[in-house]
Amino acid sequence: KNEHKDVIFLDDNYANIKLDGISFFKINFSEINIYYIIKTLFHFFSFNEKKINFKDLYYKNLFNSFTPKLAVGHDLNGRAFYCNKICPKILTLTYQLGVIWEHEIEEFKERFKNYRCDYYYVYDNMHKDIFSQFIKTEFVISGSIKNNEIKLLNEKNNHDITYISEFRGTSESERKSLECQSYVLKLLDQYCERKKINFHVALNSKRLDKKFKIDFNEEIKFIKKFSKNCVINNLSSYELATQSKITVCMNSNLGYELFARKKRVLFLNLNRAFTGDKRQCLYDSEINSDF
Repeated sequence: KNEHKDVIFLDDNYANIKLDGISFFKINFSEINIYYIIKTLFHFFSFNEKKINFKDLYYKNLFNSFTPKLAVGHDLNGRAFYCNKICPKILTLTYQLGVIWEHEIEEFKERFKNYRCDYYYVYDNMHKDIFSQFIKTEFVISGSIKNNEIKLLNEKNNHDITYISEFRGTSESERKSLECQSYVLKLLDQYCERKKINFHVALNSKRLDKKFKIDFNEEIKFIKKFSKNCVINNLSSYELATQSKITVCMNSNLGYELFARKKRVLFLNLNRAFTGDKRQCLYDSEINSDF
């Protein structure tokens, strides 16, 4: 049985938000709470006049069991929106997880049509204008919550170049992306060969949210296939990038977060040149200082 917590986190600890002097609990959605499963079974067959489905009833019991004042989630999984729907008495806060691309606007409209939450923390006014078309909430311009929560002590330029890997596997669906990535790796390798320097790689597989989704050894094998001047170490992507004179990426959200930290970032969006893909990030045509 759960004890009272002021805040429940529904975001899989993605932003690692730190709260001092406030009780909180980070719900693990990969686990099932047996106590509330049994409680839900009893309610489902005995006191379910509104005919709530079993899943909604379970999470309603689970969320309310903490008697929280606030539930926090991000917009990729939409759990704070979901909490607002099944537990309207709990104050809900959603924060923006990543930069939205032009082709994703219609997808977001369809997915979040008529969704509600009490507060939506977004990157900037551009995203506020987009989301306000179909989400009912009070918007707060906050920048990236995840980026703001990361405190880095050493920001000296100890490295020349950091490349942000966007490796997501070697399946057929990733073929075009892999072509672009291999081209960038070759360019960096040739440049470093001429300058007699190395470049560091911020591995995608080492990010907490990708740890069990991307094969570490497969990513290393791919990178080393196209570069002999790369260096791979145990520093996090943020630590590597903030200690470099310049960071190189294609479309990584981390690149925009570093740009917001006033770091030098070279974006090489080669999808259009390589594949004819006309999709583009909205920041390609608009520089937004709020982010």
